[in-house]
Amino acid sequence: MTEEQTERLVKAVESISQSLTLFALLAKESFDREYPPKKETVDSTVTHIKTEEEILREQQGGEDIFEPIDEWMGPRELELLNKEKGEKL
Repeated sequence: MTEEQTERLVKAVESISQSLTLFALLAKESFDREYPPKKETVDSTVTHIKTEEEILREQQGGEDIFEPIDEWMGPRELELLNKEKGEKL
């Protein structure tokens, strides 16, 4: 191999290496765009949107404590309720 051929070979290899480097950079940018790094996870916050009934109860000064059914139903209602439960069983 002559000196001229060696010089041409070196220039060709340098050109190929530059092209491959540019191709690798383009491939990396494309990959980073398609698959961005994942963000750190954040603990979820559970919220409750008040219903109209809850808002009305607050406006009227009611509490969120629910009374047992026995306290606001009379004996006739309880008897009817027990009779319906007996029929369903």
